[in-house]
Amino acid sequence: GYQLLKSFCKILKTNFIKQWELKGKTDILLNCVLEGFTRDVNKGVELMKEITNLMIHKYNILELGIDFMGFSLQEKEKLTYHHLIVPRRLKGKETIQNGAILIETSHNYLHVIESYDLEIFNLITSEMIDENINKIDLEHIKRIDSLLLFFEMEHRNNTTRKGKPIIKDEYIEKRYLRRLK
Repeated sequence: GYQLLKSFCKILKTNFIKQWELKGKTDILLNCVLEGFTRDVNKGVELMKEITNLMIHKYNILELGIDFMGFSLQEKEKLTYHHLIVPRRLKGKETIQNGAILIETSHNYLHVIESYDLEIFNLITSEMIDENINKIDLEHIKRIDSLLLFFEMEHRNNTTRKGKPIIKDEYIEKRYLRRLK
């Protein structure tokens, strides 16, 4: 059993298996983790680690239908944990206080913004910290959207080394406030 589960984790490109003591017997619980996600094999759906799941529920992400940056949740799009205060590269811990829940698209966009305009990145981060402390609300989402619009005006002509625009269409199309118009 253990070798089979270990092989299965390798196939899923995951990095560990937890063992539990269950009713006096050793049971192996498949808890394969890849970049903060656990895979629910039966449903074929990726679920977040415990802290991220707690945050999804605490901030009513699924009910609101938006992430901390105001991007609309899309079917089958991953929800990701973003380190707000102490970044991952500085060994920031995954805690509720240090995190924001973002869809993969907004998470990628936020890191694009970080590499081109640290001031806008810090202002967006500040808004998300306020949301973390209080709640996600329309006022924060409007302020973040305004910051994103400013970034887009300032950097609309910037391209990657390969000549592609840094601002992808999906960064605009998936925003809740843009979809209302």
